[in-house]
Amino acid sequence: MDDSFLAERFAADRVHLTAVAYRLLGSLDDADAAVAEAWERVRVQDPTCWFASVVARVCVDRLRGAPPATGPVAGSGLSDSVQLALLVLLETLPEAARLAFVLRELFVVPYEEIARILGRSVAEVEELADDARRHVRGR
Repeated sequence: MDDSFLAERFAADRVHLTAVAYRLLGSLDDADAAVAEAWERVRVQDPTCWFASVVARVCVDRLRGAPPATGPVAGSGLSDSVQLALLVLLETLPEAARLAFVLRELFVVPYEEIARILGRSVAEVEELADDARRHVRGR
């Protein structure tokens, strides 16, 4: 693949990638920075999947480096009050569970990919997502 194809593909996926990063980091500035950093790391096989994976990894790095001030926001057409309630619930989850939940429930990322991002087994990721789902439903 040539550089112009990658640049065009990344530009086409940028809104989606920013949405992923925003939901994980809770800040548009941090999301934009994460997506820009992901572009710097490009090594492509399947651009869309690879870009989403890199953005998620950058977000994990950022979450590990500094506690998120606001956490992820679910902007999938929900009302502001529901978004805020979900935000509060997600902030109570451990980082790994929050990431597993957001990637799986909002973006339908396969468990195998989430496991690779988190450096955990698929079974552990499924358990994290299940625990997070129960936590959110229970509240």
